[in-house]
Amino acid sequence: MKLTKQGIFDVVLTHLFDQGEPSTATDAPAGCFYRGNVQGRPLMCAVGALIPDDQYLPEMEMNSVEQLLGVNKFAHLPIMTEFSRHTELLRMIQEAHDDCFLPMEHERGDNRAMMGRWLHQMRVIAGEYRLNPSIIDALCIPDLRD
Repeated sequence: MKLTKQGIFDVVLTHLFDQGEPSTATDAPAGCFYRGNVQGRPLMCAVGALIPDDQYLPEMEMNSVEQLLGVNKFAHLPIMTEFSRHTELLRMIQEAHDDCFLPMEHERGDNRAMMGRWLHQMRVIAGEYRLNPSIIDALCIPDLRD
């Protein structure tokens, strides 16, 4: 699977918008997970949505994209070749996702506020990488658009 910057952007946006909540785990410490599970619902974070099921390893959890690329155990995975081609974009997407979906105290349970903040960050990333942000408008309900 060869990833393009636009393809990464579109897949991540579509996945997270459809999922509508961060990838956490009911029985694990706080944080975002490449693959999470809340009350039996399987979840994937921004970068986790790009990892094919047959290449995902539980040991990937709690590591950034850069950390994954530095671990020999993961080097043989084809997705790591793609991640190495787009490390900076993936890092920015991962940081935007983690920062925006970790709710501030007054936003607990307010996915709309988190989603709005995240979509704004994704527009910023699209501008920096000269990506077409039209997927945002295609996915969004009107009051979440900038």
